[in-house]
Amino acid sequence: RRQLFVRRFDDVHPIAIAGTDAAYLPFFSPDGQWIGFVANQRLMKVRVAGGTPQVITPLLGNVASGATWGTKGVIVLEDVSGLSKVNAGGGRLEPLSAADSLNTLLEWPAFLPDGDAALAAVTRGDGRHLIGVVTLADGKVTVFDDVEGTDPSYLPSGHVVWTGADGTLSGAAFDARKRRFTGPVVPLLEGLALDAGAAKIGIGGDVVVQVEGGSQRGRLLVLDRHGNARQEIPEEVGFDAPRFSPDGRRIAVGVITGGVSGDVWVVDRLRHTRQRVTFGPMGSRPEWSPDGRRLVFGYIPSGNWDLYGAPADGSGQAESLVVSGATEFPFALTASGDTVIFHRQSRDTRGDILYKGRGGHEQVFAGTQANETHATLSPDGRWLAYCSDESGRREVYVRPFPTGAGRWQVSAEGGIEPRWSRHGHEIIYRSGELFLAVPVATSPGFSTGRADTLFHGPYELSATRTLYDVSADGNELVVVGNSDATRQLTVRLNALVVLLGRGHREAAR
Repeated sequence: RRQLFVRRFDDVHPIAIAGTDAAYLPFFSPDGQWIGFVANQRLMKVRVAGGTPQVITPLLGNVASGATWGTKGVIVLEDVSGLSKVNAGGGRLEPLSAADSLNTLLEWPAFLPDGDAALAAVTRGDGRHLIGVVTLADGKVTVFDDVEGTDPSYLPSGHVVWTGADGTLSGAAFDARKRRFTGPVVPLLEGLALDAGAAKIGIGGDVVVQVEGGSQRGRLLVLDRHGNARQEIPEEVGFDAPRFSPDGRRIAVGVITGGVSGDVWVVDRLRHTRQRVTFGPMGSRPEWSPDGRRLVFGYIPSGNWDLYGAPADGSGQAESLVVSGATEFPFALTASGDTVIFHRQSRDTRGDILYKGRGGHEQVFAGTQANETHATLSPDGRWLAYCSDESGRREVYVRPFPTGAGRWQVSAEGGIEPRWSRHGHEIIYRSGELFLAVPVATSPGFSTGRADTLFHGPYELSATRTLYDVSADGNELVVVGNSDATRQLTVRLNALVVLLGRGHREAAR
């Protein structure tokens, strides 16, 4: 299982922090006495010395890229709607709303010393990633048009460092009081591994901790039902949410090519070729039409994730299907291809499942205060499996489609990412790093058998999207991961001040 550990620099033994199962995105309080983190779609905190973790606030979905704790007791984090703030003592998330009026996406926040403003990466509608500053009082965003990059951090030495799209860590002198750059840009470290635009690196003071080794996002793996690799598709890109075509010959997938920009591509398994379907600034989470001719996907042509469709061979322009100004991604298409089942994120009801026929109106399938996501449609189109946290833990459920009358729980001890096998007699889902299969019967009514573990795999996980797929015959799974990834943490002490000083001297010459 995944949990948090703390390791002192003067001790070789890491210490597990109790009560932090399924935790990710850890970050320290300014005084170093607390650790903030995300687990089970809640923002939490726990003392470094140990103790019972405390809930700060529930989250709308997966916190994608960052969180930061300021000196005035406020936490700024990225949730599904952009940047939000919350009191570290507990409370309700408040959006930094000015970002929406600028038609930008703000990510990777990092507080400045006064606790009144935070650095952030600002993604424009044209896909450029720039460094900016957002003030907490009014949400005003100042963008530095000549500083491109993501994942910024402020150093006590009076510098800001950030990661470029080429994996280079750069820095420049920064006046935190006037909130502006005052010196030339200096390259510091090159060749950093990127994951969805963020470097696998942590910076605190003048300590740099870098993750080195294989990346989980480095390739697509096609596995058999025992977890053995049958095919590997290595690329120097990040893959996201792969989907087998109905005939199993192709894989549609989101491809992150630089920064956080990405597009939908189709990989031909036999010919080892790739066909691009979308053309920026961002496209992701494709789903196939039943005849394999079209794809539906999430797309950001103008600043919001909306639903679009396009020919799978890349021969046509993307056309809009659902455009509402909210965050939406597709889950499935019905057998006729005329109705799309999709996910919508909102602040009132968190994640909901809706559907819409061609030329028809949107209909809500599951829209409660719980978070409903990870939907998958049975091959006969009569049943929908999905994930909900209504019990306080994410579990897999099944309901009739489209009526939603009745409900059956499929998972027993937590479950996410269900996928319905194409023959309709099995649901595969994940519980932590376990892949499980549950036999199901859909006639005359719905019933389930006992879940069997297929294999254990340390592959990419997500709280909001399904990062693997099952082939038509149920004998293959495609996952995002790395079959031989080995990693280590490299710690550099007093590194950045030396590099910045050397860079400034070279710039002066």
